[in-house]
Amino acid sequence: MYDSGAGNADGFDRLKRCIEKAVGISTNLTITDNSSSLLTITTKDKTLVVRAHKMFLTAPFGVMKEIANIASNKKTKNSVIKKYIKDNADSIKTPPINRKRTVITQGKFHDLREMFDAVNSTYFGGSISCVITWARRSSMGFAKRRRLGAYNSELGIITINPVLDKPLIPRYIVEYIIYHEMLHIGVGVRRGKNKRSVHFREFKELERQFKDYEAVVSFIKGNFDLFH
Repeated sequence: MYDSGAGNADGFDRLKRCIEKAVGISTNLTITDNSSSLLTITTKDKTLVVRAHKMFLTAPFGVMKEIANIASNKKTKNSVIKKYIKDNADSIKTPPINRKRTVITQGKFHDLREMFDAVNSTYFGGSISCVITWARRSSMGFAKRRRLGAYNSELGIITINPVLDKPLIPRYIVEYIIYHEMLHIGVGVRRGKNKRSVHFREFKELERQFKDYEAVVSFIKGNFDLFH
């Protein structure tokens, strides 16, 4: 996830205005630090949905103008954008390698790596790249907050609560938690007027696209004691 912060608020507004002026329709702009997808532009319900890497917040007008041209389907060689990306390659974050971190993907009953690859292929076209691991059972952070999963954007790691590594926890429950955390990587953060949002409407709509979503909700509500 990426929080653009007050320092880049002007860049966010400039980019959004530039795009909306070119396309003439409302635009939902999301800023991410996702190195696997620097710029994506789609249309949904007569609204333009733009996901852009944080580097574009400080881009000069020529780069923002070319993004707007792409959004409005004007022919462009993307040469300005390509040069800008090349010149700012250092701002594309590569998660640091934490050699002291022990990564455990194989649990007693569930294999996180195998599940991650399956979810990645099914829902993200294999585009998500990050580390996944079971949390240490001695870690109290998850237990206190009852969090079943978390994504650390600084380290590029998805951590899953080991309370899910039980024979009575169905595979689709673990896959859903993985899917939820992968969505944070895929869609980034939505910035409103006065705050940032990580679980915005589009995020929740994508959550419901998980094939076993209704079964997940029902199982969690009916088996709350298993998640302790």
